[in-house]
Amino acid sequence: MLQPRIDRNVEVVTCLLNLTERGSLYWNTGISSQPYRRAVMQHFSHLKKHPAVLLTNQLHAQGFWWDAVIELAVTCTVFPEAALTADLRNSRYVNAGEGDAAWLQLVTDYYGAGSDEDIQGFYLIPSPLSIGGNDFGPEVHRDGELEVYNVFAPFRSVDAEEASCGFDRPEQLAKLAMHEFGHSFVNHALEPPRHKGPITRFAALYAAERATGQMGQMGYEDWICVAEPIIRACEIRIALVAGQPKSAARLLQHNIEQHAFHYLPAIVEALDDYEQNRSRYPSLSAFVPTLMQTLGAIAADQQN
Repeated sequence: MLQPRIDRNVEVVTCLLNLTERGSLYWNTGISSQPYRRAVMQHFSHLKKHPAVLLTNQLHAQGFWWDAVIELAVTCTVFPEAALTADLRNSRYVNAGEGDAAWLQLVTDYYGAGSDEDIQGFYLIPSPLSIGGNDFGPEVHRDGELEVYNVFAPFRSVDAEEASCGFDRPEQLAKLAMHEFGHSFVNHALEPPRHKGPITRFAALYAAERATGQMGQMGYEDWICVAEPIIRACEIRIALVAGQPKSAARLLQHNIEQHAFHYLPAIVEALDDYEQNRSRYPSLSAFVPTLMQTLGAIAADQQN
């Protein structure tokens, strides 16, 4: 079930990060006008020298970035108790309804089982104090079940007189949520030490893009550089399954032209085998070893 909600813990930790010297530096990088954020920061400005803010700033300098803080927030009980309720393995804003259930079912049917655990819920959490234009996809493994989160920041700047926090772009949220939820089905099948050889060879094809583009700026490891095109290929195939060939074509063109995923057509084509043989491959995880052969062949062909 798709469950939108405001999360008190996420509001607390993002407020804390905004009060730090280092965390506040990221705010105006893309979406500058956020009256809500300015009002909150003004209200809590007297706490900028609080020990919790100073310690958070120090930890931020050591790599404790926004994603790690938000993962911690959704794993804890409500502040001020904030007790961990699970192990930390790795440190469309809409009402839930029939349309959303059908959308989520389409995604989960395509990917199949996403993990050794059952997925207990998918949670959409708007976070008005997070870095504009960004989103985070923490997962919580609790009692043999998996909770998948999409914590997303405002999508646009907001004028002072608007009664909005910048979340009123449902198409953008649908796209964002599908991508982040896709990670919950794909990441675990690629995490080290799985498939190290083909992952290393295929990721090497994106060396230039990693040096100058988005993947390099985000510090992506090899397996993430492989997960990204796989998830984007799945999004294209899901659009085709949903009877939206024009959307699929636009997605393919966008990912090639804007994100330099030049080998995406071959991955999209390879997924046809997965779709036509679901009795053999009940989930995308079961298909990953076969998909690794395709990626290895692409890498070998480019190196010859």
